[in-house]
Amino acid sequence: MLTVYHGSTYRVEQPLAGVCRPNLDFGVGFYLTDLKDQAIRWALRTADIRHEKSVWLNIYSLDIDACRNSSFHYLHFTTYDAHWLDFVVACRQGNVIWQDYDIIEGGIADDRVIRTIDLYMRGDYTREEALSRLIHQEPNNQICITNQKVIDEHTKIDYLINNACLMKGGLATASYEDFLYVLKVGAVAPFMLTKLFMNHLQDNASIVNISSSRHLMSQADTESYTAAKGAISSLTHAMAVTLRGKACVNSISPGWIDTTNSEFSSADKLQHLVNRVGVPKDIVNAVMFLCSEKSSFITGQDIIVDGGMTKQMIYHDDYDWYYNK
Repeated sequence: MLTVYHGSTYRVEQPLAGVCRPNLDFGVGFYLTDLKDQAIRWALRTADIRHEKSVWLNIYSLDIDACRNSSFHYLHFTTYDAHWLDFVVACRQGNVIWQDYDIIEGGIADDRVIRTIDLYMRGDYTREEALSRLIHQEPNNQICITNQKVIDEHTKIDYLINNACLMKGGLATASYEDFLYVLKVGAVAPFMLTKLFMNHLQDNASIVNISSSRHLMSQADTESYTAAKGAISSLTHAMAVTLRGKACVNSISPGWIDTTNSEFSSADKLQHLVNRVGVPKDIVNAVMFLCSEKSSFITGQDIIVDGGMTKQMIYHDDYDWYYNK
């Protein structure tokens, strides 16, 4: 199995071969690379172009040897040669020669070579002049899958992170429809995603459900969110039993996580046992751990990442805690 990456501004849990911009290097398909840094650079560049803050590194396992040795039509470029140049230029001009292949692998026309391609397409360079400049470039690598059957049959999922949820109040403010909607997003969706992907998981895959410390404690009028997080925590150990031997399933329960780069008072910080408010990286580190070999003996567990907030007993006039009604 080859570990491959797709950099994007959103999570792509079900890759689709026919959804992308037209006139790309290798035509219309789902683009991957086995070079992690290349995928990260592409994700950052895409986020900058689209003026978006979120960046996703989607990770898959691709049985590339099976793809190459199967009945699928596979085209592989190993250098920026004349064949590669003609193919990329034809695709960028709207030619559909890519439809003759199911998988196309080779160098990407990135910032190092795109100017040469543009000048050649404008007629400022002859074919020989363009090739003389390209020959000195060391190709990176991209894999374009143009046939959905390749994805369905030979792409496996290593990690599934179920994170989405929202708040729509509780007893005081939430309607029947509000309450059900939060449960659909926070609990039903993770259940259905896992159900849809369970037969496409790589052996020893990891599923991480993002719960919340609110499934253990609450504020007033938060029943919709609390119920959804309680559900996802319970789903976690049930899924772990069902998927035994196939995937490790765990949940993470964040505490107070600052996602706005705010400044906090000393009181806000010191109420945590670690003397600070949490940041997104704290949750990312926990997710990365649960998706690594180091956690292969952990499943069905809820990991609380809250700076110790749920462990400190609170009494009036004790350790500088005071109740003001």
